[in-house]
Amino acid sequence: MKTKGFMKQQQGMILIISIIMLMVLSMLAIAAIRMSTTQLRAVNSTQARLEALSAAQRALDQILNSNFTTDIGSIGKTYAVAVDSGHSYDVVVSQPCMKQKQTILNSELNLSNSEDVKCYAGGTIYSDCARTLWELKARINEGFFGVQVEMVQGASIRMDNASALAYSQTAAYVCS
Repeated sequence: MKTKGFMKQQQGMILIISIIMLMVLSMLAIAAIRMSTTQLRAVNSTQARLEALSAAQRALDQILNSNFTTDIGSIGKTYAVAVDSGHSYDVVVSQPCMKQKQTILNSELNLSNSEDVKCYAGGTIYSDCARTLWELKARINEGFFGVQVEMVQGASIRMDNASALAYSQTAAYVCS
């Protein structure tokens, strides 16, 4: 008899414990879904940033592979660069600016090298060429994830001394 009375008292407790367990499991499932969504957003944001960096690098490489010092004024513009995922980024490239100019001495030239022979200026210690250091900047500010990337790259270019001197004396081409 005692057992039957005890069982009657316990019938409602099983239902309450089952509901509490169901609520705990539901909360754990919701927390797991939220965590995975946050991680997915972080991964997508990182991927978008890496794609933007790649697009900026491609734009700068395109400029550096051309002889950009012949027409520096045409460099500062927006380039549409496609990346592997099929998305295209608008890369804003600033006009390159000269950070440094150093005239090459005739004594530094190797006259068995055809490029150095072009620079040789007889009768003076200075050659007709100069080493220049240029700064190029590419910026991207777009996308679903609000990607903001700025890439700054330096390039050492050997050029004729007269052009290098002209660029170094024009404020629009000198880095501030």
